[in-house]
Formats: sequence, C-alpha cells, structure tokens
Amino acid sequence: MSQTETARFLLESRGMSRDLGAFVVGVRFARNGSAAAFALGDGTVHIVQTADPTEWQPCAVHDGAALALATDTSANGFISGGDDGAFRRIAADGSVTGVANFGMKWVEQVAAHADAKAADAKAGRLACAAGKRVHVFDAAGKQLKTLEHPSTVTGLAFDAKGKRSAASHYN
Repeated sequence: MSQTETARFLLESRGMSRDLGAFVVGVRFARNGSAAAFALGDGTVHIVQTADPTEWQPCAVHDGAALALATDTSANGFISGGDDGAFRRIAADGSVTGVANFGMKWVEQVAAHADAKAADAKAGRLACAAGKRVHVFDAAGKQLKTLEHPSTVTGLAFDAKGKRSAASHYN
C-alpha cells in the first residue's frame, strides 16, 4: 500500500478532516486533553471539544492574523499572539480576554508554563515576544519583566520548572 493510501485510510478510519476556510497557523491540545484549538491566518481560533468532535466553535481573537498559539497555564485554555499586537487568552468555552497589547508590534511567539505542584490553579508563567522584546507575565496576567534581545525573537520556551525562559533570535 502506498504512503498516500495509508494516510488516507488512517484519516478516514481514525480521524476527521475539516475545512476551516483559512491557513492554519498552529494547533494545540489543552493540558487536560479536553479540547483542541486551531489558530488561523484570519485571526480566528477554532475550538473543538474532544468529547464531541462534531461541534467546532470559532472564536474571533485577533483583528488580523493569528501568529502563535500555545496551551495556557489553566487546564483547558490557550494563549495566542497576533499581528494586531495583542496577546490574548482563550478559554475552552470560547471566551477571549486580553493579557497585553503592544500596538503595532506583532506578537509572533507565545509560551506558557503551568506549575503542576502548586495548589493554586493560577500558578505559572506566560511569555510573549513582540519584536526584540520578550515580555514575561505571571499566570494572572501581571507583567513581571521585559527582556531585550539584539534582534527579532524567533522562539520561546520555559524550562521544566518554569524558573528559566529561553529565547532564540536572528543573527
């Protein structure tokens, strides 16, 4: 059997396909596996509950393209950055709240770390990159610090404990 036929068989027997009408920028599962989110180039994020994959909920998140998507510190939420300069939080029910806005700077990278050992569900860290700056927030959305880099940030990550962040950049 060819690889194309194998892929088609797997999709038809175990998966599903959906035309979302725009380029998919990122896909993530919620930390608890209850939902999946698809960030699109038209600024929407489509959320599907894994318990009922027939219902897809489109959420208007960005005024422009969504550029980045990550899981949130909460068990079933997501964070997103866009070319509208917005860093936003998306709950599994589709509600959207702003974390920060950076004007004309694109938010191209986002990352989150949830502290699984903490009793507080709001424990953890969020980060986003807008141009040469990485902005770090606590899980409640309070800005903790801004880190300047020599050129545009191209990647973000937290270590396993959430105590350190790493950023890559051009040059």
